[in-house]
Amino acid sequence: MVRMSSSGILKEAGFLVEPATLVAKGEQVWHSLQPSAVAPDIIDRIKRTRIRDIFPVSGTTPFGEQILRAKSVVFHPSSELQWHIPNTSDTGDFVAIAAERLVINVPNAATDLARLTLLPQVRRADLNGADGRPGQPGWTSPHDDGSDGGAGQPGESGRPGGTYVYPAVFIFFQTITINTAVSAELPVLRIDGSGVLGGNGGRGGQGGAGGRGGRGVPGERDCFLFVCVCSHTSGNGGNGGQGGPGGRGGDAGAGGNGATLLFVGPQNQFASLEKFEPFLKPAIAGTPGQPGSPGVGGGPGGAGSKPWECVQGGLNGVAGPGPDFPDFGPGSKRSDGVPGDVFAIVRDNGDLF
Repeated sequence: MVRMSSSGILKEAGFLVEPATLVAKGEQVWHSLQPSAVAPDIIDRIKRTRIRDIFPVSGTTPFGEQILRAKSVVFHPSSELQWHIPNTSDTGDFVAIAAERLVINVPNAATDLARLTLLPQVRRADLNGADGRPGQPGWTSPHDDGSDGGAGQPGESGRPGGTYVYPAVFIFFQTITINTAVSAELPVLRIDGSGVLGGNGGRGGQGGAGGRGGRGVPGERDCFLFVCVCSHTSGNGGNGGQGGPGGRGGDAGAGGNGATLLFVGPQNQFASLEKFEPFLKPAIAGTPGQPGSPGVGGGPGGAGSKPWECVQGGLNGVAGPGPDFPDFGPGSKRSDGVPGDVFAIVRDNGDLF
């Protein structure tokens, strides 16, 4: 899992070192980091990526690779770069845009705002936990022996909902050029990296049904010449087995955090970042799974067959009861996500191009 806390340490991923000062920007807190904050492996992977001369963003422009490396990345008015974020197992927990020249052409920011939208390849439906399987039914005797049915097994617990974790999102630049005629108060580029809704817990499996009671032992008669007498009355039928309780519902998945955004470039370009508007809202948690329904008691076994010579026969068994308690309860709730963080890292990126 890759996430920056407000302390700015990403020790697990090896991306960052200790933070410097914090920079407040509107509702979003920007953290300032030391120049050595970018791991050498990230720089190496960017350098090994094919470089494009220009990558224009006009209208709706899709992109689905881990790294976009170009001499120039140009956003035109009212354009949107839809970045289909690869799965983190394929990316090593980071994605990156590396542009020697990052150009934003927005004549009127009030109407021509450009957008960079992060689109994880995971939907809430993909994060929902699977339902638990039903419990095994109770044992039923294959013979006419009047045995009681076995108890049904508890239903399986529902699977917990999942949580999507963004890879760290790096934007490397050497220069930022903003072409706009509007006052500096309005943003020219919105970056949307909102969290993904937590998955719902799966429903618990239904409790197994109790086994059916066995049929009673058949009665017997003995015959001598033409006279038959009852030698053994028929047996009672077995009682039905107890139904199993429903399985526990799966825990809800925690809400996804907003993306972690890291701007990397020369410090003399940082003033232009004031025109960027990160939108890194958290997502709410999923819903806990409901418990499974209880299994029904097994049916009663019938009395054994009675010869007519026997005056009295066996009795039918009794139907099995439901479980002592209906289920193991719903899954647990989980917390909503937290807003993403934004970091500014000072680095001369001339070696990337």
